[in-house]
Amino acid sequence: MHKNSMAMMSDIVERHLAGAVNVRILDVGSRDVNGTYKKVFSRPTWEYVGMDIETGRNVDIVADGEWSQIPDGSYGVVVSGQCLEHVKMPWIWSKQLFRVCKPGGICIVIAPWSFKEHRHPVDCWRVLPDGMVSLMSEWTGFETMEVFKKECDTCFVGRKP
Repeated sequence: MHKNSMAMMSDIVERHLAGAVNVRILDVGSRDVNGTYKKVFSRPTWEYVGMDIETGRNVDIVADGEWSQIPDGSYGVVVSGQCLEHVKMPWIWSKQLFRVCKPGGICIVIAPWSFKEHRHPVDCWRVLPDGMVSLMSEWTGFETMEVFKKECDTCFVGRKP
């Protein structure tokens, strides 16, 4: 997890979730390759769950291709940072984020728009703000709360209607 991504997530959490209590957070792509967001979500009344496609540090759920072990609407906050670029079919992946997010819940996605190739296990995409809105709002259905880029990353914050 590079420094910019961590700073972006910390800032978003402070601005959008500061007063939240009893929140279940699902971190999609949570395996600790070079750091995680877990400490950003360490609050007494918050439950953080890490999910990835492989076992490893910071992985509580190993997901199958359809995330069948996760019920619809089971998380109030769904986050994913530095994962989208590794997803072969992000249009399917984004629908899963939407499915597992509760109505009224928040989705936060941070992905590079400019970064070197880094295969874990593949490296497929770079996303600019217009692409995030197209994927996460227009295609998937989240209401855009904010979208911006900072340094090498693009961030999307949306709410499930």
